[in-house]
Amino acid sequence: MNRVVLSSIIDLISGGTPKTNVPEYWNGDIGWLSVTDFNNDLRYVYDTEKKITTLGVKESNTKYLNKGDIIISARGTVGALAQIGTPMCFNQSCFGIRGKKDKADTDFLYYALKNYVKNIIKRSQGSVFDTINLASFDLMELDIPKEIKTQQKIAKVLSNLDAKIELNNKINQELEAMAKLLYDYWFVQFDFPNEQGKPYKSSGGKMVYNKELKREIPEGWEVKNIGNIANIIAPHPSHRAPKEVINGFPFAGDEFGNINISKARVINEDFVLKQEGDYEINDTSLGYGRVGTVGKVVRLRKQDFKYALSPTMAVINPKENSSFVYFVVKAKSFYKEALKRTSGTTRPAIGIMELRKIPVVVPRKDSPIISDFCKKVDGNLKHIENLNKQNQYLIKLRDWLLPMLMNGQVTVGEAEEKLNMAAEPQSEYGKVVNANFTEREFNTSERAILAAYIVKMVGHNEIGKTKLMKLLHLTEYICRIKLGSHFVKQTAGPYDEAMINDIHRVFRQFNLFKVETTKKGSFSEIHYIPSFEFGQIEERFLEIYRNEVVRVNDLLNRMKGWKLKHCEILSTLYAVWNNRIKRNQSTKKHLLKKDFFEWSNRKKRIFTENEVDKSIEWMKRKNIVPTGWGDFVEEIA
Repeated sequence: MNRVVLSSIIDLISGGTPKTNVPEYWNGDIGWLSVTDFNNDLRYVYDTEKKITTLGVKESNTKYLNKGDIIISARGTVGALAQIGTPMCFNQSCFGIRGKKDKADTDFLYYALKNYVKNIIKRSQGSVFDTINLASFDLMELDIPKEIKTQQKIAKVLSNLDAKIELNNKINQELEAMAKLLYDYWFVQFDFPNEQGKPYKSSGGKMVYNKELKREIPEGWEVKNIGNIANIIAPHPSHRAPKEVINGFPFAGDEFGNINISKARVINEDFVLKQEGDYEINDTSLGYGRVGTVGKVVRLRKQDFKYALSPTMAVINPKENSSFVYFVVKAKSFYKEALKRTSGTTRPAIGIMELRKIPVVVPRKDSPIISDFCKKVDGNLKHIENLNKQNQYLIKLRDWLLPMLMNGQVTVGEAEEKLNMAAEPQSEYGKVVNANFTEREFNTSERAILAAYIVKMVGHNEIGKTKLMKLLHLTEYICRIKLGSHFVKQTAGPYDEAMINDIHRVFRQFNLFKVETTKKGSFSEIHYIPSFEFGQIEERFLEIYRNEVVRVNDLLNRMKGWKLKHCEILSTLYAVWNNRIKRNQSTKKHLLKKDFFEWSNRKKRIFTENEVDKSIEWMKRKNIVPTGWGDFVEEIA
């Protein structure tokens, strides 16, 4: 290891703010970073709440940070670190850091700074920095390997762990969102399955006006206070939270129930046991923020952690149907009711008695609706819990390896052995979700569920047969999901007549969509009209594509709002590009354009060279680049 002055191995990038706060500078599409947008718990920052326009950038001293660059807080939470997930700008409360070529790998620098940030010492004073300025980087010293390749190997070991943690978090977010969709569908829109299995309200189920809520609810349903279905308890006033907290919440955790063990202070077990007489924490307990962070909800797990809970919290113990209670207290309607009952302006707070009075709509006692809902979402919540446990294990491993690798106490080879063990952790940490692409083949009905999910995500009013075909092609090839397709060249792009006909048949058979055809001159248009089972699509999709949900949703979110023309150009470009890779041919831009325009005469009539150029650059920028996976898109025999 070589000890170096930090400023000698990095390029420093300063931020800035427009001189005047005119409206034209803001509400743009460029991320605008401040210290509130990142902290030491995030490897990457992908988005910001505030956005700046190109004009705003021009009228300020800020500069762009590229993907992978480091952002470090210079004020406030001094030394908080993250890496940039997508190009964005930043204000003067931060500095951007980029490793100098042949001197420092930026990924390695991120981990090196993360390891040393609390121990970066001023030579002259021997005290930790209260703020950071340009001169501070001349006083900071780091121990780093001289060889760039060695730095990169160390960074890769730690990056692999962070990638696993990030993937698990993304899967958890998708699992949570899917379960919430079902809750909203059944208990907000009241389209739970009736006795015939049809959506209650949409099928004409009787609704009655409720004076307390000032809205209609299903006949036979009633309004209860949350205190009737859960015990709500305040921790003892003597309880105190860990010293280090996340975003003001009184203990380490986030809304998906993750417990950040790197942040939580070690609590004396005797103290916790002495206080537990005041309340009970069990495997279904929820923590509810009631002072300052009103409405923040986390799941508590007694078997994993001991807590010294702050009096700013409430503990919610469901009497039964814990999954239902969890989504009740996370619902927007519950949050709005909680806010109505708060007092205080700088730190809004809701008292325990007021919290217990919040009204909840529930089915009649003899109805199986709540228990049916719990059966459907319990698997999601259990899967989330298992992935959280795995993340706790991975975080422990990463935080142990970080200083050991930096100090040379553990070699890269030894660390990789640890990683191989982490790939198959002990059973109590739950099943590992494979981060690699699946090679499982999906049958006819399963691929129809994927198609139905695409229609629902994109919007049934925004999609027809041709557009669905293009989106299916892109989803299959980009997400590497074997659908058993056989795409061939058709005028508008890759097409599989047999597959789309099978999909339409399943749509009708399982009552997912009505497939209607209308004539427009010499052309026929296909329309997808939601049917009775439309509301069950997300649930079925998640059952089948649980390991693929993150990458499918990531792609579909990018494709939302695409017009048919956009889908056609991207699908065709992807096909010609992938065909060239499979033939070991050059994929230079002019050759991709040649293949595109030779696809059919339609391409020359509909698209310009500039549109194709922009589309190729967009694919590269968004990393939607073929790899040679999948079959050729062949000429029609």
